[in-house]
Amino acid sequence: MSQEKELKLVIKGIIPSKKNSKKVIPDWKHRRVRLITAPEVQDWEKMVQNGVIGMGKVDGPVKMEIVIYNPDFRKRDLDNQLCSINDAIKGVLFEEDDGKILQDIHIRWGGVDKENPRAEITISPLTV
Repeated sequence: MSQEKELKLVIKGIIPSKKNSKKVIPDWKHRRVRLITAPEVQDWEKMVQNGVIGMGKVDGPVKMEIVIYNPDFRKRDLDNQLCSINDAIKGVLFEEDDGKILQDIHIRWGGVDKENPRAEITISPLTV
């Protein structure tokens, strides 16, 4: 899909930190442990992907602007939330790890919204 206009997405709920949600799984065969992403974070990622799967691929160059609204003032790392969002949508909307498409990212904290925590995402053409 050619990126000629803005694409707006809203991900409802708290954005989990994929980076900080690891589970230790023993690997008895190889006598070591493995780290995997927690199942609840994997479920969240699949839910996000199912919500954007019909939008097609975005070609670039584009910029992505994200505003995060959390339900409280609990300390959450915007960088980790950005990584979770990016990991969830990049394989669905963007060609995997193609730096020629997503060239500009802005993320900011929008404040507290106890009733409606969410991430508002705008993807738009990058004008030079």
